[in-house]
Amino acid sequence: MPASCGSSGSQQVRPHPPPASKITQSGPWPDSSTYTANYAVYGATKAALTHLSASLRTEFGPRDVRVTNIEPGLTDTELGDHIDNPSLGHDGQLGEFFKAIGPLSAEEIADVVAYAASRPRHVNLRQIIVLPTRQS
Repeated sequence: MPASCGSSGSQQVRPHPPPASKITQSGPWPDSSTYTANYAVYGATKAALTHLSASLRTEFGPRDVRVTNIEPGLTDTELGDHIDNPSLGHDGQLGEFFKAIGPLSAEEIADVVAYAASRPRHVNLRQIIVLPTRQS
């Protein structure tokens, strides 16, 4: 949060984060301008995360905190197990995406996160889009 002025006019001082701090977030899958039917709330939460990343980058960049928004494409996670509508989950629309495209693994996304975090302190990868080759 930015420093703020109290009623006495004195500025509150917040401690600086430790050197080489890094915030890595997973945002929307690529081309968030393309909407997929029945996933409106999911898409909205990912768009909010993209905006949050930009705001955090602006706020914390001057304190040497790097913020990376990683936007993975179709990835094999437990997400499909938590979809209430069977026609949308692993036995429905999501399953069809998996068959047609072939998803990334969670380990492959973790490798990208590790790469972003391992960059030198003065290097910030602000956005990384990673997707299966067949996903346009």
